Amino acid sequence: MTPAQRALDLFNQGEQTPEAMSEILEQTGAKASLVALELYDQQPDGEKDIAAAAAMAGVKAPTLHVTIKRRAEKLAAGREPCPCCGQVVREGYAIDRSVLRKGA
Repeated sequence: MTPAQRALDLFNQGEQTPEAMSEILEQTGAKASLVALELYDQQPDGEKDIAAAAAMAGVKAPTLHVTIKRRAEKLAAGREPCPCCGQVVREGYAIDRSVLRKGA
C-alpha cells in the first residue's frame, strides 16, 4: 500500500475535512497530489470532478490535472503499472513477478 493509499484509508475512516487531510498527510508523508489522484480515481466514471478531488486533498485543480496528464503519458509510453499499488514503474526498471502475492 502506497503512502497515498494509506492516507486515503485514514481519511475515509475519520472526519472528511481539508483540515483532517492536512493532518493525515503530515502523519503518513504522502504527497497531496497523489492523494488527490487517488480521490479522483475513486469517483464513479460519469461523475469525476477534478476540482472536488483537488480541494479535498488540499491542492489546486491544475496540479491534479497535470498529475493525471503525466500518468496518462507514462502509460501511453508503454510503461507498466505495478499490479500491487498502481504506480507506473520507472523507465529501466521491471516488476519482479516472483515476489508478488498470488492474484496480483
